[in-house]
Amino acid sequence: MSLSRPVAVYSSFLRNRARKPDTAPLVQHGIDRWTLELAAALAQCGQRVDLLVKTDRLPPSDRMPLPEGVRLVKVGRTRLRSFWSLLHYVYRERPRAVIGGLRFANLQLLQLKRLCGARAVLILTVHDHVGTRLAALGERRRKAYLRELRRYACADAVVCVSEGVRSDLVAHVELPPARMLTVYNPVRVPPCDQPRGSDDGLRIVLGVGRLGPDKGFDRLVDAFALLAADPSLRLVICGTGVESVAVDLRRHIAARGLQDRVDLPGHVDEIGCWYRRAAVFVLSSRTEALPYVLLEALACGAPVVAFDCPTGPAEILDGGRFGRVVPNGDVAALAAAISAALDDPGNADERRERARQFDPAHIADTWLRLIDELSVAAQPQPVRDLLA
Repeated sequence: MSLSRPVAVYSSFLRNRARKPDTAPLVQHGIDRWTLELAAALAQCGQRVDLLVKTDRLPPSDRMPLPEGVRLVKVGRTRLRSFWSLLHYVYRERPRAVIGGLRFANLQLLQLKRLCGARAVLILTVHDHVGTRLAALGERRRKAYLRELRRYACADAVVCVSEGVRSDLVAHVELPPARMLTVYNPVRVPPCDQPRGSDDGLRIVLGVGRLGPDKGFDRLVDAFALLAADPSLRLVICGTGVESVAVDLRRHIAARGLQDRVDLPGHVDEIGCWYRRAAVFVLSSRTEALPYVLLEALACGAPVVAFDCPTGPAEILDGGRFGRVVPNGDVAALAAAISAALDDPGNADERRERARQFDPAHIADTWLRLIDELSVAAQPQPVRDLLA
């Protein structure tokens, strides 16, 4: 395998950063995590990696240290500027493959494919539960979205982040089955330099994620309210996000009379310490693809409880083998499962072993083998050098 040519990863990471204050966390969404983790995992396997950033202004190196072998390449914030920057990049750097994430990046790369032919293998990724997204759209936008997805057939491969996402995509869009694959997200064990014990006598019920309506933290608060008679319990929800959602969540907590029993610490640098301290971790999301936070909790050995939302939780937990899964939206069942996990936390070693199946080295090796196979299968086509 020749490593002289880079693999490019292009997603929404750092998009519109020029509009954000320097104090805002750089990693705010699951797609940001995927972009960084995949780039780092590929680089640590010896592959040169270019992280294509949709921004006009790169962050200071001290705010985002990168592993050796990963280079940040800005492609511009506007649609036209980023497209021409991508085109120049492909002709200048001749990457082995370009990996896209989320709709905007995928559609830009499909346009690029029409101009560049087989100069680089194009792999698109799907991180959303398509059925849920379609259900939230009107008829006109639904048809437009399906037309976009059908264009994915022009890519060399379409990678879904879970089998649930892949099955859902197949159910809604006719794409070549041989080109549709599942490759899980790489997940690292969150570090904790100063492990925190529960010497205060409290048992922490933990939720982690971006403060958005899809994460369902209001449902977690409702479930905790059913357990609040136990004074040893405390609910902690770590994460930042949409300010209006955070305000609504605080009001919801106050309406339940739980303002003295629930903490919202915001962004936490050493989230691994909270996973290790938690008596139980709860995923209360309304929809997911492959939730990083659930995998991180398993990697830290925490007992876990999750709604069986589409998709990811039941797949990760093997239908309940590695954690409790309850019907999506059943708050009473969620509260009962939290109580059961507190009483019987189960085997932490088994949970850690499950998380090792998402080890970055293993996932990176899968990606590199896929790129090798697609590179061999690609048929070069004569292409006029548009930039000559």
